Amino acid sequence: MKSIYKTEKDLLIEQMWEIVLDATKENGKLIDDAGCDWFTINNCTYIGSIEWLVSENIEVARLVNAINTLNGSNNLINKYNEIPIETATCKYCNKEMEATSLEYDNGNMCIPCYMKTDEYKKGIY
Repeated sequence: MKSIYKTEKDLLIEQMWEIVLDATKENGKLIDDAGCDWFTINNCTYIGSIEWLVSENIEVARLVNAINTLNGSNNLINKYNEIPIETATCKYCNKEMEATSLEYDNGNMCIPCYMKTDEYKKGIY
């Protein structure tokens, strides 16, 4: 049986939710999150999936992170696994890889291909 008394933690979470819900109203109405989890990625706040962006306010994201921390839902803080990884193809070896791996030749060459160049072998970089 749950106690009728609220702990300081419960009161803090309740206060933070009030602030978050007030800050994320849509057309003056509270958002109906349909019981979905609130999570953050890069200081943006989402509900349920990355398709439902609720706020780009860093203060809202910090409060949502604090609430999730207090609730033990650390997996909802900066949920990077929700972000699709952007891929690109190296123009030299035609391998598809993470776009950030194509650093050389104006973003067209992967690191292994760059290491095969005369420029790299001569130590000019």
